[in-house]
Amino acid sequence: MIENEIEWIEALINGHKEALEPLIKQYNALVYRVLLRFSNNPSDLDDLIQEVWIKVFYKIKELKKKESFRAWLIHIAYYMGIDYLKQQKSFLKKRQEVKDFFFEKNEEIFEKEIYKTLWEELKALKDKYQLPLIMYFFEQFSYDEIAEVSGIKTNTIKSLIKRGKDLLKEKLKKRGLGKWTI
Repeated sequence: MIENEIEWIEALINGHKEALEPLIKQYNALVYRVLLRFSNNPSDLDDLIQEVWIKVFYKIKELKKKESFRAWLIHIAYYMGIDYLKQQKSFLKKRQEVKDFFFEKNEEIFEKEIYKTLWEELKALKDKYQLPLIMYFFEQFSYDEIAEVSGIKTNTIKSLIKRGKDLLKEKLKKRGLGKWTI
C-alpha cells in the first residue's frame, strides 16, 4: 500500500474528484495490463481504461475495505474486459495473447528460453487456469485476493492453481524440462 492511498480513497469517497489523479498515476499501468488480456487494439484499450476509472469514481463508495483497493480495481477491470468481449460477440472464440499481460516487452526474465517456454505453455492452458496462475505467481496475489477479484471461492482458486501447476508440469516434461519445478 502506497503512502497516503487511504487518504486519497477517503477524499474520493467524499466527492473530491482530484483525489482520483494520484490513484490513476499509481494504478493505470496495472489496469492496462489486465485489460490487455481482452484487447490489443490501442483505441479500445484507451476507452476501456477510461471506463474503468469512471466506474471507480462512481462506485468508490461501494468499496468495503480501503486496504483492498488494488484487488477491487482489478476486479472492476477484469469484468470490464469480460463485458467488452461479450459486446464483441466473440467471448468464447476470442483468445487474446497474454504476451504483455503483466510484463514489459523487454524484461530480462523472458530473455531466457525456459521462461519463454513456460509462458507459451501457460498461454496454451484454458482461461480458467491462466488468470489465477498469473495473478498468483507473477503478481504475488494471495488466494483470497484472487478469489475477491475473480468472484470465485478461495478453495476453488486453490484447486485451479494446483491443477494449473500440474498441467504446466506435464507440458514442460513433454518438452524436456521435467526437472524444472514450478
